[in-house]
Formats: sequence, structure tokens, C-alpha cells
Amino acid sequence: MFGFSRKNADGSIDMLDVITSELRRLSASKLAFYRAVSLIEHAVARSEIILQKRGQGMVRDADYYRLNIRPNANEDATYFWGQVTRRLLVEGECLIVPLGDGLYIGDSWSESDAVTRERRYSNITLMTAGQMLTIQKSFRESDVMHIRYDNAKIRACLAALMAGYDETIDAVNAMLAMTNRPKFILSVRGMGSMGNVGLADAATGKMLTRDAYAKKLLEILQEDKSSILTLSEGIDLRQMEIKSSMSPAELQSLVDTVDRTTARAFDIPWEVYSGSMTEKSDGSDEFITYAVAPVAQAITEALNSSFVGYDDYLAGERATVWLGSFAHRDLMDSASALDKLRGVGFSLDELREAVGYVPLDTEFSQQRALTLNYSTEEKNGNEN
Repeated sequence: MFGFSRKNADGSIDMLDVITSELRRLSASKLAFYRAVSLIEHAVARSEIILQKRGQGMVRDADYYRLNIRPNANEDATYFWGQVTRRLLVEGECLIVPLGDGLYIGDSWSESDAVTRERRYSNITLMTAGQMLTIQKSFRESDVMHIRYDNAKIRACLAALMAGYDETIDAVNAMLAMTNRPKFILSVRGMGSMGNVGLADAATGKMLTRDAYAKKLLEILQEDKSSILTLSEGIDLRQMEIKSSMSPAELQSLVDTVDRTTARAFDIPWEVYSGSMTEKSDGSDEFITYAVAPVAQAITEALNSSFVGYDDYLAGERATVWLGSFAHRDLMDSASALDKLRGVGFSLDELREAVGYVPLDTEFSQQRALTLNYSTEEKNGNEN
């Protein structure tokens, strides 16, 4: 698999090249994988979870505080939702358990195999701020948020990374085996007419062939006691050298290939992944649409099915991971668009929040207005 038999012109073998290459590729793959995870994780964690109630619009109540500020007594929302996202990308699922007034991430659990009825979860070990707690209580499917996220390309990328670990371990083991059992090169020049090496066996007096002589040398090399090697003219015995010659350019090419492959697996535009975005680049929008939005949608659906619940959802209540708060918006560049939004009924407070400003929370800032073009015909008639 690793081409251990490859030799240089001087008889040395570049087996360390193989080990070094595998270790560097593995290190680059791991770094690339978790860089991609980190980009998506931070995007989701920085997004706001909006709660809407029928007749009230957006609300900021105790539930909002729990989802956006402090999910539990020991973790803030940014860390909590970042961990949720990381588990979804790496493990393909995440269990969120409500306990008291807090939300906690399940590190391990047992799950029933019900098909037509709600599944039950038991033997749950919670993870919070680096500490674990096992709770002796079972929960129904509707009582917890079991978020599942299955992305075939990410799964294949992770599988390749794990396979890299196995290959590298095999290479290291082979390297250790060769290090512990030195290899020698035996050169014989000018052999006799009968294929012998010009030396006789001390015990039998017969001339030694090359193979017999090599076997004799091996026996001597394997002895624990000190021995004398007999070499005649034309016989050269030297230990095989193991060395590395990977160039910086080859290493950079390896890292670049791994990075680009990983970025494609996560649907992250290269300019976003590499940090080479320009003012005219639309990579940020593509990143949110193709890499972040699917994860945010999985969390949104779990929030509505479990946190909001069936009855409240039908009554008009909604929970949404709003990715608009993640994207950076320049105030001056957005001025024209904000003016148009103001004319179709957005309040000043809503517009201020959209560009990252604190709402004024005054009667004036919460008023809504419509330009004449967007007002109703009845209102236009009254004004005329």
C-alpha cells in the first residue's frame, strides 16, 4: 500500500517519506475538517432564534432568554448552540433534554426502537460545561429535541479522515518493525564460477554460495553475543538507510488539495473557507445558503416540533433560527434598502436590529408606516 520497497539510486529507501506524508496528510485532513465545522458552527451560534406568537409578533420573554442568552445555569447560548451544531456535523445527531428551567445536551443515551409510537429515551448522560451527569428518568420523543442531520458528503469526508488514521497507524507500525529489525544490503562482486563468494564454511569446508553466505551473516547478526563477520574481497555489507526528502512545495500542495476537497464536501465556497473574499464576492451568501441553512433548518424544525409543540404551532407560534443576524451589513450600503423596508411597514426598531443596532424601544420607533404606493385602495380613496 505504501510502496516500502522503493529504493533510491544509492540503495537507501524513502520509507520515512511515506510515514511523514501520511502523518502530514492526516494532520492536514483533521485541521481542514474541523475548520469547516468551525465555520458553520460559528455561523449558527451567532444567529438569533426568533420567537413569534400570534397577535404579538416577535416576543422576548423567558423562552427567548433561554434560547438566546442562557440555555442553562452553566452555559451561554453561543457555546451551547455551537456544541449542538458541531455534534450534528460530526456525529449526525444531537439530543437536547429540557430539565427544570434549562436545556442540556445529551452525551449518550438509550433509545427504544418504536416505529409507529413515540420513542422513549433513558439512561441519559448530560454534558454541561465539561461535566457529566446521568439522570434516572425516561423521556418521550416529544419531550426532548432529537435533531438529526445526515449529509452524505460530510459523512464521506469524515470516513476518509478515519481511514487516514488507520492507514497512518499501519505505516507507523511498519516503520517501527523496520526500525527494530535493521535491513542490510549485501553486495557481492566477482563471484566464482560455481556461484560462490570465495569463502569456505568453517564447519564443512565447502565453498559458500551467495544465499548460504547471506544466511550465515543473518545468523551472526541475530546473535546476542559479540561475533566477527568475515568479509572477503568484493563483498560489501551495509545497513539500509531510511531518510526523508519531502519538500515544502510538496507539503503545501498536499495541504491545498485536502483543503479544497474538504471545502467542497461541506459546500463552503473556497473564498470563504480560505478567507480570500473580496468586496464583490458573493461567497458569503452561498455559504449561508448551501452550508449553514440546512443545519439551521434542522434545528428550526426540532424547535417547532418539540419546544413550541403541536398545539402552539397550530395557534401561530413559531421558532426560527434567523441567519440574517449572522451576515455583516454596512449601514451606508444598506441605506436605500432600509428606506424601502420602512415604506412597506417595518418599524424603526426592526430596521435597527436588522443592521445590528440596539432598538430604541419607544412609541415612535415602534410605529409602522406605509408609503402611498403600498396603502390600501380604501385608504387612498379616503385621502383623496
